[in-house]
Amino acid sequence: MKLNFLSIFCAIFCIYSIILVSGFLPSVNALHNESLYVSAENADFENIFGGAQVVEVIVNDSDISSTISGKVGIPRVEVDGNNLVMAQASNGAWYGYFSNYDAVSSADAMNAGLEFGISCSSDEAISATSIDDATAFNDTTAVWISSADCDLTNQTDDVNTVIRNSPSLNYNNTTNAGQIGIISSNEISDHEEAWPWISTYNFSSGPVKICYLTDKSQCTVLEYNNTSDFVSMSIDRTSYPKGAQVEIEIYDVMLNIDPTSKDNWTFDFISNTTSYNEYQQDTVLENTDLSASDLKTLGFDDGGFFDIITNSVLMVQSNGDAKNIDDNKIVFHETRKNSGLFDNMDSTGKTNLKVLTNAERGTTGVITYNDKSQSILVRTFTGSVILGTPSVSEQIESQITQMPDWVKNIFIWNSEKKISDEELVNGIEFLVKLKVIKIIS
Repeated sequence: MKLNFLSIFCAIFCIYSIILVSGFLPSVNALHNESLYVSAENADFENIFGGAQVVEVIVNDSDISSTISGKVGIPRVEVDGNNLVMAQASNGAWYGYFSNYDAVSSADAMNAGLEFGISCSSDEAISATSIDDATAFNDTTAVWISSADCDLTNQTDDVNTVIRNSPSLNYNNTTNAGQIGIISSNEISDHEEAWPWISTYNFSSGPVKICYLTDKSQCTVLEYNNTSDFVSMSIDRTSYPKGAQVEIEIYDVMLNIDPTSKDNWTFDFISNTTSYNEYQQDTVLENTDLSASDLKTLGFDDGGFFDIITNSVLMVQSNGDAKNIDDNKIVFHETRKNSGLFDNMDSTGKTNLKVLTNAERGTTGVITYNDKSQSILVRTFTGSVILGTPSVSEQIESQITQMPDWVKNIFIWNSEKKISDEELVNGIEFLVKLKVIKIIS
């Protein structure tokens, strides 16, 4: 019996340890690929990605991670059999980015904040990046670089691409950065301005296989396809008191364009248009709006735009993420990078949509995303009073009273602002002041 008990205990401990450790891994792929990370691998979406999403590939292999010994070997990574050019970051890992050529070309041409850089041929990309291997980009349809042009003659205009938080390249006191021959110096050079670049390929709907080719090759299989079957929208409760904040969550991987930082989208529910990264902290960018047909071109089905029927129930308000916002727009921010989960709440718990304080009970507003609607119902909430039984020695004026009342809870999801369902008050004295009861002598 003792042996059996120890065996069971060890088995449970091992399972628990695996679960605990897996919570710190960047992706499920880390469980079966020791050195390869692919940002679009997500079991919730069955590894499906689509549209102009950028996929980040990271190789973290101790055999080629030295940042001080000069060139240590370049990882061979393939996307559907096509070479993906990687560069070494200052942390020793190797990074590469890729996407679909047609979708990126369409998105970039719309001037809607979806800026992918400058499209260069394989030869132009070699010249722009100055990397050693003259054939490295031959498998790409086009390479989108972060410079103002492919021949690096105009470096006065900075190009901010959709990859907003790429790692800095390794500079090891030689004449190159990234361990692949990028001409560099102690200060950033024109060639380094080309980073990060996005390799684009022509692939249609179906499997996309990413492999790190070593003695024991490591591979991940994605699928490039429509993601609408995995889109969902939820609200924080089934009914609302007057003046309540309305928190909305949208789970849509197609909105996750940049795998390196949090994306945000602005939806105009009067014109039924959408813009990408329009609100950035205190800055409002004048991006071109995306129409429904634009969104279809980018691979969205019924997603990509958000509708509100206010019905004298709902109103837009500014919050910390979208100050001085127009009353016909609502902004959603990704809750964490590369998650595909978006909400309309700032860091203080304030949303940019609320129930009017004079909304009539029983009325509803309606919100719609991905052709699915949710009703925001304004409901009457009933409070109750529970009087405890005082002991002989207690004064009745100090009796504790419990008053559950949801009307007060306009910040229901915020633990710091939420009011307890049962608020303890100085009972009889409190009720007398409110003129709820009257003491007759």
